[in-house]
Amino acid sequence: MEAHALTIRLTNKVEFPFLVLLISGGHCLLALVQGVSDFLLLGKSLDIAPGDMLDKVARRLSLIKHPECSTMSGGKAIEHLAKQGNRFHFDIKPPLHHAKNCDFSFTGLQHVTDKIIMKKEKEEGIEKGQILSSAADIAATVQHTMACHLVKRTHRAILFCKQRDLLPQNNAVL
Repeated sequence: MEAHALTIRLTNKVEFPFLVLLISGGHCLLALVQGVSDFLLLGKSLDIAPGDMLDKVARRLSLIKHPECSTMSGGKAIEHLAKQGNRFHFDIKPPLHHAKNCDFSFTGLQHVTDKIIMKKEKEEGIEKGQILSSAADIAATVQHTMACHLVKRTHRAILFCKQRDLLPQNNAVL
């Protein structure tokens, strides 16, 4: 984690302290980087990482069978289809929307998405493993909801740091 958090300093002049958001298939965390080996963890995923969740949703949507997505990773396939979909087609609330912390959770989003997929399969009369006509809308909704969750938790971290004067007022960096 430390190496990833400090990578920005290899290519940009970023002074300590700064806020870092690390997102991947295996990680999701928010930390205040106060020095080379000095990190204050503000939030982390309580369950799975966002990339892992996207991969699972892509598998559940059988995007490997989609002609436009057959060679793409799950997250890339979701992103590709999301561009064609309506992010507001399904009403999914971001996870932990009432929690007053900076932690993340993605299994709830995955579970709600699985329920939507099962409902749509039943409505369309297709079996698991076939491509839904609403796959792009599902991809767009999942990607949008995940992004809203990441933004809200990051915003909470910024507010926390500002309230405690942990980031410079004139040059706060994320």
